[in-house]
Amino acid sequence: MGWNPEWRGLPDRRARREWARQPDLKKVTNRGFTLLEVLVVTTIISLLAAVLFPVLGNAKAAAKETASISSFKQINLALPMYSSDYDDLVANVYTGSYRDINGTWVGLVQPYTRNFDIFWDPTRNRPTPDQDGLWRNPAYSSYGYAQSWIVPTGINLTGYAFAYNGTGCSNPWASVWGPRSLSSIDGISQRMATTPTTFGIYGWMNFRSVQASWPYFGAHQEQSRFTWENLVYETSYTHAGAKIPIGYGDGHAGKIGLASFVDHFKYPTIADYCSQMDARNLWPLWGKSWSPN
Repeated sequence: MGWNPEWRGLPDRRARREWARQPDLKKVTNRGFTLLEVLVVTTIISLLAAVLFPVLGNAKAAAKETASISSFKQINLALPMYSSDYDDLVANVYTGSYRDINGTWVGLVQPYTRNFDIFWDPTRNRPTPDQDGLWRNPAYSSYGYAQSWIVPTGINLTGYAFAYNGTGCSNPWASVWGPRSLSSIDGISQRMATTPTTFGIYGWMNFRSVQASWPYFGAHQEQSRFTWENLVYETSYTHAGAKIPIGYGDGHAGKIGLASFVDHFKYPTIADYCSQMDARNLWPLWGKSWSPN
């Protein structure tokens, strides 16, 4: 075996033989990837992506649901704060001035939330205002509305905010008596005060509990025309597991599912509806129409 300058420093012949058996590091370092290796790596990356993307999507949806619950909690903590400053009255202004942000309960409560964004459900996109600053709902584009008129968060009119001259389930309202006092509501911790609404691709500022609790299951009516029945039910299509975030009258928040509604197709008559509401004890959640003594 001839002399190799790189052997300098190796103690004996055995060490030089061991050195000679080592691979040519330069050749190994300069060798490129084979086609098989590239295919294996690409396949592994594809499999990881297929596994991780749905997980990330679910995590994003869960984050939006958490944000929704947090928003409704803040809103429903602001409602009793407003009532305490205004002689126990529930925020309920509903004027014909659709260009006025103060024409709705949102405009009244917003100073207590100090944040307009929480009235927007994270699962819904916000509209772009026109040059005049008003927003137009594609399902009702002939009118331009102030922000507070088409937020996808509605207040429960008949069950929470307004006093109606109703005579029971079969005739829930005849005329509006006026604003309701917060202390007049029985079972305030069970009463739905606010929840997401749908009208077209946006929302609406209020809903009537006596109708919203009786939607047409599977009928996307709010996508093309306005109906009081499906305003709340439609939001189940945009929330995970068809669970809808809601805010209660005492300030806490939660979620309800389809079991909290009565299917209009399955129970088409008023008598059927009233019977189901009684049998399933849904009145504490939705609330009946109420009038002062």
